[in-house]
Amino acid sequence: MGMRTGMLGTEEAQNTTPDAVAVQKLMAKMVHNGAKAVVMEASSHGLALGRCDEVDFDVAVFMNLTRDHFDFHRTEQEYRKSKAKLFSKMVDPKRHVKIVNIDDPNAKFFIAQGNRGVPVLTFAVENKNADIYPLKFELSLTTTKVLIKTPNDVLQISSRLIGRHNVYNILAAAAVGIAVGASGEEIARGIEGVDGVSGRFESIDVGRQPFGVIVDFAHTPDALSKLLDTVRELGARRIIIVVGCAGESDKGKRPIMTELAVDKSEVVILTSDNPKTENPLNILDDMLAGVGWTMHDYVHYCKNDYYPPLPNGHRLFVHDNRRVAVRAAIAMAEKGDIVVVAGRGHEDYQLQGHNKIHLDDREECREALHYINKLHRAGKANATPISIHGDTQVPITGIQHNSKEISPGDLFVCCFGSKTDGHLYITEACEKGASAVVVTEVVNVEEEALHCCRALVIVEDTNSILPRLAASFFGHPSKRLSVVGITGTNGKTTTTHLVKSVFEAMGSKSGMLGTLGYCIDEDNKLEAVNTTPDALTIQRLMAEMARNRADAIVMEASSHGLELGRCDEIDFDVAVFTNLTRDHLDFHVTEERYRESKLKLFNKMLDPDKHRKVVNIDDPNASYFIARGNADVPLVTFGMDSKNCDVRPLGLEISLFGTKLSISTPKGVVEINSALVGRYNVYNILAAVSVGIAVGGQLEEIKRGIEGLAGVPGRCELIDEGQNFGVIVDYAHTPDALSRLLDAMRELAPKRIITVFGCGGQRDSGKRPLMTRIATNKSDVVILTSDNPRNEDPLNILEGMLAGVGLTMQDYVQLTHDKNYAQLNNGCQLLVHDLRRVALQAAIAMGKEGDIIVVAGKGHETYQIEGETRKFFDDREECREALRYVRELKKAGIDISELSWGRGEEERWVLVEKSKKKEWKQVKANLFGDRKPRRDTKDHKNEVEKWLTNELLKACFKTRWIYVYIF
Repeated sequence: MGMRTGMLGTEEAQNTTPDAVAVQKLMAKMVHNGAKAVVMEASSHGLALGRCDEVDFDVAVFMNLTRDHFDFHRTEQEYRKSKAKLFSKMVDPKRHVKIVNIDDPNAKFFIAQGNRGVPVLTFAVENKNADIYPLKFELSLTTTKVLIKTPNDVLQISSRLIGRHNVYNILAAAAVGIAVGASGEEIARGIEGVDGVSGRFESIDVGRQPFGVIVDFAHTPDALSKLLDTVRELGARRIIIVVGCAGESDKGKRPIMTELAVDKSEVVILTSDNPKTENPLNILDDMLAGVGWTMHDYVHYCKNDYYPPLPNGHRLFVHDNRRVAVRAAIAMAEKGDIVVVAGRGHEDYQLQGHNKIHLDDREECREALHYINKLHRAGKANATPISIHGDTQVPITGIQHNSKEISPGDLFVCCFGSKTDGHLYITEACEKGASAVVVTEVVNVEEEALHCCRALVIVEDTNSILPRLAASFFGHPSKRLSVVGITGTNGKTTTTHLVKSVFEAMGSKSGMLGTLGYCIDEDNKLEAVNTTPDALTIQRLMAEMARNRADAIVMEASSHGLELGRCDEIDFDVAVFTNLTRDHLDFHVTEERYRESKLKLFNKMLDPDKHRKVVNIDDPNASYFIARGNADVPLVTFGMDSKNCDVRPLGLEISLFGTKLSISTPKGVVEINSALVGRYNVYNILAAVSVGIAVGGQLEEIKRGIEGLAGVPGRCELIDEGQNFGVIVDYAHTPDALSRLLDAMRELAPKRIITVFGCGGQRDSGKRPLMTRIATNKSDVVILTSDNPRNEDPLNILEGMLAGVGLTMQDYVQLTHDKNYAQLNNGCQLLVHDLRRVALQAAIAMGKEGDIIVVAGKGHETYQIEGETRKFFDDREECREALRYVRELKKAGIDISELSWGRGEEERWVLVEKSKKKEWKQVKANLFGDRKPRRDTKDHKNEVEKWLTNELLKACFKTRWIYVYIF
């Protein structure tokens, strides 16, 4: 209609209907920006609380009325009465219009509100007496086609809004269009222009799953019932529903929701949905009442069947972790099924306790779909083309799966990534000169894109065939190299460096692929994107190593790399297992799947004449790795505790500057003096010695190789600026790695261990309390901080970490009211700061002679991921800077025993005795006098001054200290 229009509603809003001040302010802004109309959701809360009292509505629309918000309105009568307040404003027959769904039993009640002389437009699907109704409609999983009869004409509409309930919404929108004088063409164009409403029957499609996935906001019994009826109309073979009920809200609907879900779905998964401060298990217990069960009953039935059947033959599963519930639903889906995830829709958070945690059903579904499809690809590859079209004689000069890197003559393989789909870039690849394109059978490629291809190859799955194509194109380079694959949770990187050094000492030119980078030769090193690169990159790098006359390659075989098929076409000669502890459960879901991914490396050990297995016999999982592959393949075991292993230490001395070992091997005893520190590095050294033995190295060569490695960046790396205490930076980011690191430091007999660490955002939240418990049990001082929070609130992460010592953030704040740390029962002092730089500086400031400060989690990494931004940050540089700064403060005679270390990157705070400053005016004069701020802006000065005035005067003048800002 050409009318600029504003909108107020649920999506990305704190309240569906904002408070009265916000409503008026927003409308004023819309008018100022040239809006001629505003469409708004008038919620029952907003109407009951008077938020809409001063809004001059022109059109009132009634959709339907069913049970909701009884925690607020108490009765259905109160709820309906609040909704009716909108229609009571319809009093002017010349200006106002009422629009009512007459299929709803409450229709007459709403029509009767306000002035009966106000025009009424009715709509309905069932009632043909309505002014606006569908003559017919067709529903599919992608489109809704409706032929609508109106008082003026017949409209034919094809909408991307899916389902019968959206037919009602389309009719309502058409009615509003008629009420405001829009033409039929304008109404149709407007409705068809809506691609979809976020979280309302939103289809989640990553381009290849043979089943449907729908995310919807349905969180009332009526909405859920209509949603499932709509899904059934789409011809679902099975409906798999994931649903929960909110905490501290209308408990009466919980059993009703379950009863509806069980009646209308073949598989029901009950889970959490904003439990708030209510125990999720109590909510689930209420929901189970809908099938006459309790949680106790469910647990009992699960002993015989993981998904216990109900009397109607349908299946029921319960899990209080919503992420797990969503993944379980998608994992069990088969061709023709439709998975429905109900209740949250557009919402991207979960309220747990007093915390708002990032959780988006749509994101979770996509991640689960990617994960499931990756599993299928890894095990069901089919390299035989289904069909070939075009010129089969086109020359192929290269191979790519990234359209941006295409060169003329390349073969473009359209792979599915975690964020995008290669099939979307066929036209771009062809325009850049791709000779041929490989596509997946189930993907519907646009005809225009196909016409631009000189040759088109259709296969069952492009991701699975890429490793074979890459290996074939580059001539299977791994067959020309001796390849050592090292897998395990911890120790892979250090062991890889040690083995490479041993190979070099044996006179074998070696390449390396791992976390710290890809080393083709000493003059050609690339930054690592992944620990184990994608299949195409691996084959290309190996080919380059072979061309450079390398004899061997040592590589880290990560669980992701093995699971996703990146290593499928690598001809490994030696498989090494270091250890296995909890990690990457955000990807693998269970520890069993995690272990199974690691075992894939050992499945390749089949030829007794060529292959070798190297296993840490001290690890409880050792037998699994030994048993994989051919039992006749030669095995070399190592360990510290077992006396039956092939390679073990007879004696060792560990200091802050190195490790001396006497090691027993099948070839005799070797004395090694290594620069590596810590007991866990003894295991890495033993692994490298074992590989040397397995490939026929001499003891003198093995000794020279290990002693030739000065250190591994970010692995127990000593930071030395001449201070009288130790500072160690390490990559330890798992519970086991942190435990081993702290045990190694304790063996060095420090006066105190001061540990700084954090946990990654949007990653395995279960390890957070475990790591805090380990740190506080094995350190004298612990500072909890951030470590790649990503899109998760750092304070939520810290809350999860504090649970390891039975505290919440609120508890911590109370405990630190009179001092800057919390004293735990075991004597450990606990500090929390969400800024990692401040946490490191605080640790360095409190370091004393004989202490060891351990900075764990990031190691070699030179970045911090905050939101979608990767910012430069290096623990090693930060420690060095802090050490130099503390040294200068000490030289100046400033007491740093209670030093505070700032609020941001540019800020430094130094404690000065209050007695040295007479008045606050003098402090401000020092603050903003002759010294020029680094960020020389008025706003920045005002910000600092305001913070000082409001916070420091209240907090710091209670003590004998004031803070002076140093520019």
